[in-house]
Amino acid sequence: GALSCATMFDYRYLLRTLAMSARELGWLHRRRPWKDALSQAAEAQPAEIVQRQQQTLAFLRGTHVFEHHARVKTNEIDWLRHMSNSKFLSAADLGRFSTLIQTGIWEAAYEHKTVPVMANAAIRYRRELRLGQAYTVTTRCVGYDEVSLKLVHSFVAPFAVRGARDSKVVEDDLAAVMLCRLQLSRKGKLEDVFRYLGIDNGLPLRRTSTPDPYVPSNVLRQFTDIERAMLLASDVDDHG
Repeated sequence: GALSCATMFDYRYLLRTLAMSARELGWLHRRRPWKDALSQAAEAQPAEIVQRQQQTLAFLRGTHVFEHHARVKTNEIDWLRHMSNSKFLSAADLGRFSTLIQTGIWEAAYEHKTVPVMANAAIRYRRELRLGQAYTVTTRCVGYDEVSLKLVHSFVAPFAVRGARDSKVVEDDLAAVMLCRLQLSRKGKLEDVFRYLGIDNGLPLRRTSTPDPYVPSNVLRQFTDIERAMLLASDVDDHG
């Protein structure tokens, strides 16, 4: 009974999420949140708010990458003794949530009664992560439109692997790469989010793509085409 309960409900993941939320959300409960500070003149804004605005702008332009550090735990490995495929998605979820909190996007969306939710995702597993191995989940924004964000999560860890054609040991740090699209629920708009954060004058309302080391522009276009095809197929099924 206890084993099946632990399998169905990963309480460690819940505790990690709550701990991270408490740490990341601490700045939200200060006396001067975003909307109070942004209501004043630019020269009177606290340095922390200005720095956060610049960081958020850099993230949305694709020039700033957020990092989430973790280590493979006992409850994350499968019968093959490496990190389970599903745990990669959970780790990306934690990195994504941390990014949304640090940029202020989560608060701004919540203030407009909407939240960013997963709309589509594709992941490429490249190398296994073993028990106890440290890794980093990086989160990069590679594009956005009026209602959604496109993000790339890269799972980075130090590897020493032998080349296929010779016996030389080469460094290779990519374990997996994930491309996903977040969409604002309840017909939310990113324009309102940008305005709340005070960065609406520094960004266009749409940015199609940004080069990523692991996801080139043609892959982004194919990802969009596949998602559009799946949407059309689901509409046909619904009306068939």
